[in-house]
Amino acid sequence: MPRKPKVEGRETNTQFVARLMERLKAGPIAQLFVIEAVRRYAEQCAEADPKKLETGIIPGAHWKRCAAEIHEEVTRHLGE
Repeated sequence: MPRKPKVEGRETNTQFVARLMERLKAGPIAQLFVIEAVRRYAEQCAEADPKKLETGIIPGAHWKRCAAEIHEEVTRHLGE
């Protein structure tokens, strides 16, 4: 599936997340917030019934596998 061309002046998802992590007034607390939000959401999705994760575009099973992988990475990163 071809990607949409970048809209002039619009951030990519990667740029947006980097800006949240690096340039908010909240400073390092913003990084903690983003990581904790990712950890919690990934955990919820990894434990959910795949049918409840269906989006129409992404099958629930794929969403669940992605969530499990992200949760594993965050857990490893945090040393839990």
